[in-house]
Amino acid sequence: MSELAGPPVPGLAKLWTHDPVTAGPYRLVGRLGAGGQGVVYLGEDDAASASGTMSAAPRRSCSPASAPSPPAG
Repeated sequence: MSELAGPPVPGLAKLWTHDPVTAGPYRLVGRLGAGGQGVVYLGEDDAASASGTMSAAPRRSCSPASAPSPPAG
């Protein structure tokens, strides 16, 4: 995990092996949390003066048996 330019962030955990390392213009530096709607990452821009968070929705597989039926018509 890379270090942030500013003060430490409570609850910041290391990125997992399969996590992305960038999101748009941000370099992801750690995980802030995860839940049913995805993972929240802490990112830092190239100037290291601004940080932002990104949430990535979990990937969901859809098998033919669980796919919704097409509308009747």
